[in-house]
Amino acid sequence: MTAGVEVNAVDLDSTWSLRGSNDATRDGPRDNQNPAPAAQAWPASAPSRDWTAALALVQEAAEAIRLGEERIEELRREADEQAEQHHADLKALHAQLVGAQREIEAANHRARAAEQKAREAIEWLSKLDDAIRTHFGSIDRSSGS
Repeated sequence: MTAGVEVNAVDLDSTWSLRGSNDATRDGPRDNQNPAPAAQAWPASAPSRDWTAALALVQEAAEAIRLGEERIEELRREADEQAEQHHADLKALHAQLVGAQREIEAANHRARAAEQKAREAIEWLSKLDDAIRTHFGSIDRSSGS
């Protein structure tokens, strides 16, 4: 991608003046022996630029950016898939939790019913014990032998 033109020196007489042609003639003839420091010619030994190396670096950087963007997109897809999976897992766990809560409520209901039956049984056993003691307590046990 080189232009094919190599600049080794600057011809001061053929450069365009920013002031225009009238100003250039008014200043008088130019002295080519002592040019201004800012307008000095490039040295003839200036190295020619190797643009292929710069272009290769730019291409490598562009490839690295492209690979980075592809990796970002891949990670984004993986994160989306994981988020969907976690959402599905969370819904399943929620359903299990609701089921477990229902089972606990049913077990608590059964436990309360069992406690009520146990209280009733204890109450009946207490009444039975009182009846036995009241009606059979007066029997002399020593005479039976």
